[in-house]
Amino acid sequence: MKRVVFVLPGFKHSPDRKIYKDIILAFEYKRIKAIPVKINWKNRTISQISEDFLKEYNSVSADEKYLFGFSFGAVVALIASIKIYPKAQILCSLSPYFKEDLPFIYKSWKKMIGKKRMEDFKNLSISDFAPKVKTETYLLYGAKEGKFIEKRAKDTFGELRSKKHLVAVDSAKHDIGNPRYLDEIKKVVSNLN
Repeated sequence: MKRVVFVLPGFKHSPDRKIYKDIILAFEYKRIKAIPVKINWKNRTISQISEDFLKEYNSVSADEKYLFGFSFGAVVALIASIKIYPKAQILCSLSPYFKEDLPFIYKSWKKMIGKKRMEDFKNLSISDFAPKVKTETYLLYGAKEGKFIEKRAKDTFGELRSKKHLVAVDSAKHDIGNPRYLDEIKKVVSNLN
């Protein structure tokens, strides 16, 4: 049986970073072949990136497919998952940039991602996406990431209608490279069916 996982990195991250290689090893130990997704972030919105990813996902033949995403990569995975049916998805530190989040996040966060992306996020409602997800979903977030990311994880968990799991990573901030974060990811991966 051929099993693959698509690894979607965070904003401006490369899947070639050591932490993503460590995550890939965890999947490969479970005999799930990893496909690192190289995302072109330059002048691209999350909606555009999601459409690009769907083409890549659909071009790969496998018996079982999984999604793994961190931060904006987790947003891409979540958005894509309503149009495809992976066996499971692991969403780490889901970014709080959905329509519902925008009135509350810091102005500096909005400025950091640019006007084009902000306009796109105004049209992306978690209430439109989460209830349509059919795949088993693991939501991980760092216990020290801050209120916006914790709230996004918990609110999304509440709106999901699929089989779901919520994991707070002890002492972790918004850092996929945190050893505790990696340990929790390994636990989740080892428990995948």
